[in-house]
Amino acid sequence: MKATHDEAVAAALEDAAGFGLWHYDWRTGLVSLTGNAGALLGFSGAVTLRREEACACVAPDDSLRLMEVLAGKLPPEPALLEFRVIDGQSGMRWLRASLLPASATGVVAGVLLDVTERKHAAVRERLGYELTEYLV
Repeated sequence: MKATHDEAVAAALEDAAGFGLWHYDWRTGLVSLTGNAGALLGFSGAVTLRREEACACVAPDDSLRLMEVLAGKLPPEPALLEFRVIDGQSGMRWLRASLLPASATGVVAGVLLDVTERKHAAVRERLGYELTEYLV
């Protein structure tokens, strides 16, 4: 009962914050995604995938970099990795995965967040600045 309650609380926190959690086990090569993280990658809920399957969810230009990170070239300190996903309903979206250092057991964990709106806002700001420069 306790685990179910804790899982429900964690899921509610994910929903409220709009992020998903992921875990990658170097030993097995499996990526586990919570319900929100799975939804960000186009799945209907929580899912466990092989490393290659997880990388196939990412835009081709970004998948090689993600594969290299998951293959063991992880930074020793926390880092961020941004990549694009493309699906038929939402079009192209930008996701940011936080990377925490691997534990002694070889498990890497992090948070997955949709940063598409931030990317669009940055582009609008840059274009507005360039237009102002052009007009002045």
